[in-house]
Amino acid sequence: MPISLEQLAQRLSGHTPARLALEGAVKRAAVAIVVRATRADEDGAVRGLEVLMVRRAERPGDPWSGHMGFPGGREEPEDGDLERTALRETYEEIGVRLEESCRLVGRLSEIQARAREGLLPMTIMPFVYELRGAIEPRTSSEVAESTWVPLAFLRERANRATMRHEIAGSEWMLPCYEWSGRVLWGLSLAMLDELVFRVIDATDPDR
Repeated sequence: MPISLEQLAQRLSGHTPARLALEGAVKRAAVAIVVRATRADEDGAVRGLEVLMVRRAERPGDPWSGHMGFPGGREEPEDGDLERTALRETYEEIGVRLEESCRLVGRLSEIQARAREGLLPMTIMPFVYELRGAIEPRTSSEVAESTWVPLAFLRERANRATMRHEIAGSEWMLPCYEWSGRVLWGLSLAMLDELVFRVIDATDPDR
């Protein structure tokens, strides 16, 4: 059964996200996971929830070049806190001011960044926003496209696939989703899995 934005916010309020305690010089980053409700044309009933994802532009030196992910980036000294980082980076990447169109409803677990070479000295904090108005994301030098992915597709484990990927010189078979010609995997998939299976479905009696 589809859930509403109100139910999602309620379940996030009862979710305890993990924090990392990494030692040494660790950089910090934040991303924005924007969720909206889609409605059927006939009766206006909620058809389900969708999450906004972006495909990063192909750029030399970017460890996530061309990957599907969420708008966000590294913390800057002037940000003040990581939510401000997510807001600033989202505006810079897709031209959307979340503070004007969304409400913060929670966050997910802090995650350590990973690239082809392995784990990186960087943590990523995912913030979850409920979309309350219409937005028109644009492309930029950092983002090639944006798209909305139905959470109902991600909730069906039968849609899960695997992909080959090289990490630190070794080949691995990693979980992924193939949706509308795009591959969702890696760090973004870890965040989606927490949202879907630990926040939504973990407290859904109909699942």
